[in-house]
Amino acid sequence: MKQNYEELLEQVRGLGAYRAELIDVEKIRFDRAFRELCEQNACGNYGQCWMCPPDAGDIDELIAEAGSYRRALVYQTVGKLEDSYDFEGMMEAARLHNELSRALAKWLSLIHISEPTRPEP
Repeated sequence: MKQNYEELLEQVRGLGAYRAELIDVEKIRFDRAFRELCEQNACGNYGQCWMCPPDAGDIDELIAEAGSYRRALVYQTVGKLEDSYDFEGMMEAARLHNELSRALAKWLSLIHISEPTRPEP
């Protein structure tokens, strides 16, 4: 089944994303330093959320898995902050982003897309 990617992008934007694009995975630069920020518990979620380390899995395995896909859906949400120290505003923006992610996952499961498209043999 050929997927309608424009419908996907419209749905993501309709759920509240500021921007959404499909990009070639080979153009993504993976950086292990990002994981190091996680291990320093910069956001306070280390070990608290199944989507975060250490529960998210080994970084090298995650990078390898990502590399097995052709394209990636990347979306951005934008929150309003009073200033650069507005921790409550940051947490609210994170909550709204996570809410969008859950709504998107639900929509994808309703249209029977549970796995991203891997390269065709």
